[in-house]
Amino acid sequence: MNHFQEGDDISGSWHESIDASAGLSALEDNEEYIPQRYGFQVGGLGLLLPEGKLSEVVMDYVVHPIPNTQKWFIGMINMRGNLVPVLDIGMLLGSSVEDDHVCNRKLLLLDSAEKAVCILIDDLPVTISLEQPEEQAQDLPNLLAEYTGDAFGDHNQVWTEFDIDALFTEIGSMASFE
Repeated sequence: MNHFQEGDDISGSWHESIDASAGLSALEDNEEYIPQRYGFQVGGLGLLLPEGKLSEVVMDYVVHPIPNTQKWFIGMINMRGNLVPVLDIGMLLGSSVEDDHVCNRKLLLLDSAEKAVCILIDDLPVTISLEQPEEQAQDLPNLLAEYTGDAFGDHNQVWTEFDIDALFTEIGSMASFE
């Protein structure tokens, strides 16, 4: 159903109600449908964003360091009036080096409001096809390994699903002051 608000103002407004659920189920029933998700790299590890997880790439940012915290806790940024922690999980997992210059890397903002967190990523996320499951998962650090799921091959790399909320809960318990 289409509605157009007419009046003296030029801007007007147009609204259309669309039920996309029927189209999605039909698409998924199609034999040619190949599920896709976004993947990102941290210290060379390929990780998949959880399905439906709100995310945003932040490229122009200023990180405000917090003294006496773990080295992998980079600091805080102001995102639309909210203070958001910035973590280098690559450093925490031992897969990136401490000398990586923070300013040359991108931030991946995950979630929103009080659950928001930013992590340093190596490059922009890419679309990953979930067509080819990997028999053998990538070699993962112990901290990450217990929160992982299936792995898929695409872009000449293995991409692993992981429970990001459980991982960040574990990381939060480790974020004590030095």
